[in-house]
Amino acid sequence: MSKRWLLATLAIVCLLLVTGCKPSIVGKWNVDTTIQGVSAKGTIEYKKDNSMVGELVASAGGQQAPISMKGTWRMEQKDEKQYLSVKFTEIKLAGQPIPVNAIPEQKSEVTFGKNSMTLTAQDGSGMTSTYTKAE
Repeated sequence: MSKRWLLATLAIVCLLLVTGCKPSIVGKWNVDTTIQGVSAKGTIEYKKDNSMVGELVASAGGQQAPISMKGTWRMEQKDEKQYLSVKFTEIKLAGQPIPVNAIPEQKSEVTFGKNSMTLTAQDGSGMTSTYTKAE
């Protein structure tokens, strides 16, 4: 084994350790969840520039309504756990704007699976949603 090959391999290993080999939230995710009796299905995309967009259809009591959302996101790590915080900048329900000023930043603990992530709300609601990576 040559010294140059060993150094190149060591450099790659160090780079992987520095980046942590952690799963990334960046990308498009399929959402299929129920919150307080309202089901929501669609996609949410978390972009590299820390913006996010979502298109969902909410269903409750035989009624359906499209929801579109925009916002910003950030990840943080604390005590070996990862947290996702989302601040909405725009939400529309059936095309009508919803005031986002009164909606606090949403914080969830994130647990990654192979092609999924589970978000557990940190507001005491106990809400848990699992997203799958979109193709």
